[in-house]
Amino acid sequence: MKNLLQGIELTTDPALIKRNSWLVVLTFFIMSVLYLWSNHFPHIDVAQNALALDQQIPFMSWTITIYWAVLLVAFSGALMIRNIKHLHIVLVINAITFLINFFIWFNFPVVYRGDNIIMEHSVSGVNRDLFLILYYFDSPANSFPSGHVSLMCLVAWVGYSLKSYAGYIILLISALGVLSVFTTRQHTIIDAVGGLLTVLLAVVIVRSFFKKLPG
Repeated sequence: MKNLLQGIELTTDPALIKRNSWLVVLTFFIMSVLYLWSNHFPHIDVAQNALALDQQIPFMSWTITIYWAVLLVAFSGALMIRNIKHLHIVLVINAITFLINFFIWFNFPVVYRGDNIIMEHSVSGVNRDLFLILYYFDSPANSFPSGHVSLMCLVAWVGYSLKSYAGYIILLISALGVLSVFTTRQHTIIDAVGGLLTVLLAVVIVRSFFKKLPG
């Protein structure tokens, strides 16, 4: 089966980045507004989905910097996609994945982490500030599936498709991004698997209904 992102390349051409910017900014803005809204919508039924294995993963407060940094990598990487068709594919799959996740968050809210973890581990300094910013915008209700992992899976796909040293670096960054959701106690392994599955479902939908896209 042909890779939908086969032949994808990144560029530093200011004209192409400018061309991409309105699509990328608009997409991320709409998703952010919907995500923040869903975060603060009153949820009634919640459940815990942590496994014993999740508790064996050490909490590392410094990885909150990775948790935030990979979001910037995803945003800037989308801006740098050379071929507009590849950009459309990435954004469409990202949007469909988000809508699937949003449906689950809205109808079947699952809670995992507690905001008191930074108190339990005496987190201080910049790391504490980054956690507090995260907790201000992000409630624990949208635990399953992990939107963070969904995005990192899409970033990893781009990295794999690049077939270059830059692609390998992006793959490494995306892997660190996934690991950071565990070491910051933001998500569980089940959440991560859910995030992966929603991306795969979005790819299937794109292949089925967007026949004009490459592949």
